[in-house]
Amino acid sequence: MKRSKKGIVLRTGRHWINGTIFYSELFISEDFPIVDHHAIMDHINVLDKFIGNKKMLFLSDVSSSENILSFDALKIWGENESLNKHRIAEAFVVCSLADVYYFKQYIRLNDLAYPAKVFNDKKEAVNWLSEL
Repeated sequence: MKRSKKGIVLRTGRHWINGTIFYSELFISEDFPIVDHHAIMDHINVLDKFIGNKKMLFLSDVSSSENILSFDALKIWGENESLNKHRIAEAFVVCSLADVYYFKQYIRLNDLAYPAKVFNDKKEAVNWLSEL
C-alpha cells in the first residue's frame, strides 16, 4: 500500500477523495487477474481509516477491464458495515454490456442500504451522485 496526498494505491486499485465523492478505481495486474474476496478485503481494511468520520458518495470505477470483480468480492464490498456507515449512495462505472447486467443483477438481488446505479460513463455517474 502506498499512501500519498492523492489517496491510497493498493495492488488491485486506488482510492481518493474529491469533494464529497469517494473514488475507487479497481484494476487488475499480472499477479491478480481478478479482484477477489481476499483483494477486496485488503481495500476495506485500509479505507475506514482513510475516509474518517465522513459520509460520502461512492464512485466505483471498474471500467479498466471487463469482469475484474468477482461476485463474492462485490457482495463483500456492498455489504461491509464498516464502509456502509460512510456510504450515502454508490455509482458503478463499467465498460461493457456484460458488466452492466452483472452490476444491475447485483443491485437487484441484494438489499443495499443505499441507492446504487450502473453507468458506462464516469461523467454521468458523477452527475447522478451530485444530484443526490
